[in-house]
Amino acid sequence: MGVIAIRVLAAGALSGTEARHPLGSPMVEPIGTGSSYRIDVERARRLELLLREGLADSVIELAVRFVISHEAVSTALVGYSTLEHLEYAATAANKGPLSADVLDRIAALQNSFAGETR
Repeated sequence: MGVIAIRVLAAGALSGTEARHPLGSPMVEPIGTGSSYRIDVERARRLELLLREGLADSVIELAVRFVISHEAVSTALVGYSTLEHLEYAATAANKGPLSADVLDRIAALQNSFAGETR
């Protein structure tokens, strides 16, 4: 049995911006760990620490590579508004899975969200 990873980019929150692409849904319910889309975006921005260390070119790349790092995942539904978005996701996937160290760092950042009320 395969595993499908849905909304890999958390409905756009992992873009790191609250601005919605004109072709994207104008509003989305929270899809990440927060109680609002704004909070999901703020939390996604915390992953930028890993970018400054050169571990990826963008949070979007991190998200795509995070998903393909899990062997059980057989299908990833990224979601995109343009052909450019699709090509970027494919380029990210072609870079391959993240290292165990980077996965551990992401898990630690995710765990830091626990207990936050905002």
